[in-house]
Amino acid sequence: MKISENNQVAYLNSYVQNASASEKKNDQEKKIAKQDPLGEEKVELSARARDIQKIKNILENVPDVRREKVTELKQSIDNGTYNVSGEMAAKKMLDESLLDEIL
Repeated sequence: MKISENNQVAYLNSYVQNASASEKKNDQEKKIAKQDPLGEEKVELSARARDIQKIKNILENVPDVRREKVTELKQSIDNGTYNVSGEMAAKKMLDESLLDEIL
C-alpha cells in the first residue's frame, strides 16, 4: 500500500482538529467545574472513622493529670494509710518489663 503525501496531510489535519477539539472540551469542563459548586470534591468518612474522631476529641479534653486522685494519694501517704501489696508491685513491674520487651 502506497501512502501519498496527500493522505499524510489529510491524516495530520484530522489529528490537529481532534487535538484542538479535545483541548476545547477540556477547557470547557474546567470552566464548568469552577462555576459548579457540585463539581467540588467531597470526602465521606466511614462510621468507624467518625467514631475514632469522636473518641479523639473526647480524649483531647481529658486532663493528663487527675488532680483529685493525686490529692487523695498524697493525703494517704502523709497519713500513713497508703498501702501497696508486694504482689501488686511485682505484677506491675513484670507487666512493664514484658511490655518493654515486646515494643
